[in-house]
Amino acid sequence: MARIEDTTELRGMVEAAIGRALVVEGFSALPLPAEWNPGIVGRTDYGDGYPEMWRDAPDHRLRPHQFGSAVLNSVVGHCANRFGFTGPQILLTRGDPKEVAKLQFQMGRSRFMIACRYDIGAVVEVCILMGA
Repeated sequence: MARIEDTTELRGMVEAAIGRALVVEGFSALPLPAEWNPGIVGRTDYGDGYPEMWRDAPDHRLRPHQFGSAVLNSVVGHCANRFGFTGPQILLTRGDPKEVAKLQFQMGRSRFMIACRYDIGAVVEVCILMGA
């Protein structure tokens, strides 16, 4: 049985950008402290969870049963697994990921968040935010 590679070019680009940001900001020792409950918020205008599902659907419509692990299969879920983030994992198609990350601090859900914006072929920004 052939092994199916679970990374895409977009996942690799975002993973590399987050890795660089962590190193530049002095957080290269992973995993991060568990009490920080590190999390990640990603924003993309086009979606990133297996776009071939949409492309290959006969009527280009997705059904609810196709989303059982949609966040885990997205760039956000992939990067959370790769970097050991055990806190909130949020994928947005609108809005500011930094503002959503700040809400996680206010609600006491995390003390360390990555906020990133990416789209097909480009990582727009990666920000590291720390709560109190």
